Amino acid sequence: MKLRELSHPHTHLLTYSLFAASLAIYAFTRLYALDEFPIYFFTDEAVHPVYGVELVRNHFRDATQNLFPTYFQNGQYWNLSFSVYLHALTAMLFGKSILVTRATSAILSIVGVAALGWMLKEIFKARLWWIGGLFAAITPAWFLHSRTAFETVLMVSFYALFLLCYLFYRYRSPRWIFPALLFGAATFYSYSNGQAVMLVSGVLLLLSDARYHLKNLRLAFWSLGFGLLLFLPYLRFRLLHPDAVTAQFSVLNSYWLQPLPWQDKLIRFIGNYAYGLSPQYWLAPNVPELARHVMLGYGNILWWVAPFILIGMVIAFRNWKSSAHRVLIIAALAAPFGSALAEIGITRVLAFIIPANIFAALGMDALVARLRETRFSVSPRSEAEWGQKNGFLRSSEIATFVLLALASVWMLRDALVNGPTWHTNYGLYGMQWGTQQIFADALPPVLADDPNATIYVSHTWANGADIFLRFFDLDRRRVRMESILGFLDRQLPLDDDALFVMTREEFAVAQVNPKLKPLVVEQVIAYPDGTAGFYLARVGYSDHAAALFAAERAAMRELVTESFDLNGAPAEITHNKFDMGSLRQVFDGDAYSVARGVEANPFVLDIALAQPRAVKHLTGIFGRVRFKLFAQVYAPGAPQPVEYTAAFDFAENVPGQFSGPPATIVFDRGPAQVSRVRLQIQYLDGGDAAHVHIFDLKLE
Repeated sequence: MKLRELSHPHTHLLTYSLFAASLAIYAFTRLYALDEFPIYFFTDEAVHPVYGVELVRNHFRDATQNLFPTYFQNGQYWNLSFSVYLHALTAMLFGKSILVTRATSAILSIVGVAALGWMLKEIFKARLWWIGGLFAAITPAWFLHSRTAFETVLMVSFYALFLLCYLFYRYRSPRWIFPALLFGAATFYSYSNGQAVMLVSGVLLLLSDARYHLKNLRLAFWSLGFGLLLFLPYLRFRLLHPDAVTAQFSVLNSYWLQPLPWQDKLIRFIGNYAYGLSPQYWLAPNVPELARHVMLGYGNILWWVAPFILIGMVIAFRNWKSSAHRVLIIAALAAPFGSALAEIGITRVLAFIIPANIFAALGMDALVARLRETRFSVSPRSEAEWGQKNGFLRSSEIATFVLLALASVWMLRDALVNGPTWHTNYGLYGMQWGTQQIFADALPPVLADDPNATIYVSHTWANGADIFLRFFDLDRRRVRMESILGFLDRQLPLDDDALFVMTREEFAVAQVNPKLKPLVVEQVIAYPDGTAGFYLARVGYSDHAAALFAAERAAMRELVTESFDLNGAPAEITHNKFDMGSLRQVFDGDAYSVARGVEANPFVLDIALAQPRAVKHLTGIFGRVRFKLFAQVYAPGAPQPVEYTAAFDFAENVPGQFSGPPATIVFDRGPAQVSRVRLQIQYLDGGDAAHVHIFDLKLE
């Protein structure tokens, strides 16, 4: 009778209808008002279509003329790959816009959610298989990020498709291994953390289903060849950029690169990894994350979903002998692995929502089944009793759908109505709000009304904001990403009617600065909370600006002296001032940290050693420019130094490398003991106002 019940045509019609309705609710809550929430449009979203369109226009070659490049550099990271190609397609078809960019990501997430539901139906045989999409729809971390164009959304969606195809490989046909590998590669290339997710998943799945793989040994060899073919683009990338992974870990300040005992690193990894799986991280509201990655008052997963997840996890562990249930556990274990190597962050562990929502669906399905068995403990004996039972099932399914659908729509309403004021730090370290309002709403009318206008837009409120000029196709001869603060640091060519877009903090500084004429404000852009956010104002230098700049330049070039512990020995170091970093970055032995001098070229470092010692050579890492080193080396008590000069040309542009190779001066003419080294670093092409960068310096 159970088979009769499950195969009833009305039951099939209802479940498929609920599945379609669930996907419709999910799609609506992803796509409605997509440009209004999240309230920011981030540079890491804009970069995909910008690079994609430029790649197509450059005949699929990157800046170094590599055909079909594997990865693209985003700032200091090599973390863009498949997303660039995907957004290139939609941007070329529909143009670059916030809606198109985010919709590309959101629509693919619908496919990933559909795969989640199909796993519940075809593999886990859940009666409420359609519920997986609704659980995904009300997962706050996924709700927020699936409405963005962050590449982590693509990674999670492809990972869901990978898991579906792998389970079909295990339970339907071994030939499903090929689409599984294809979607696994898409996961790997979509987001840098996808590499770790696929590495851990691949190793554990290989071990988990070793017997099954061996039964299909011939096919395994073919799949191995296919997998190696998919891996070739990554191999080419590593050959072209062998230091890329180390550089990325350095930028992330990963403890794995720090001089710590391996035991301490292991303990740190275990702590991070456990935190990435902990209820505290996933359920507690307002976990320590960047404001733009959280919904105020929500956990990454809703707390009342946790009991269903727990029930589902118990079911999975009880069915440990089932390959399908082991796959869920493996997916959960793989999610935080890569993030634990640096610091747990929601974009890096977002793949956890796939097993979590399947666990939740299995838990609710089991709970509804238990309620059904409790109410109908005796097997029905008549058609009327069967009708009663099926009626209970249908009504419970419809009630569950309605409640979860309402929760999903309520979350959307809450985000659109209250989301703009959840966080009121709208600047660089907060929401980075203002992209649409500045580049799409404010600037085009000004450019159209005043054909001669030159507009300087502040870059201090967003990371890599210059990408927006390319995203919105603004004329970069007329619109430039420069802060008013740069015009206050040194005198630059400036028309009296130049228009500046300033943050309110910059406006407050400029308004009282004697180097400027009184500002003429033409427009104020308000933040979502109603306070002034940006000012569009006409700016010009005052009559006595030149004298003020001259006095400042003289003060800036005065040398300062610091006591410093140099290689365990005290030293007095006299140098030009830094506007970024300090002596610690100069002598820390880290080629990725940097100190930058103020406008002083050459930059002077005069090192007086408390205890004379033998110094055989000096090695430094500086900017990727043409420069000259001039060293004066003093013996103890000697009035005249031994002088050394060397010139270097490291001006070749190498993507991903901001510093040049080591530059060395060998002190082959002595003196045998050194008490003082006076070094001048001169950039040959920068003029006397160049900023000299020092990544590392060693006296050896």
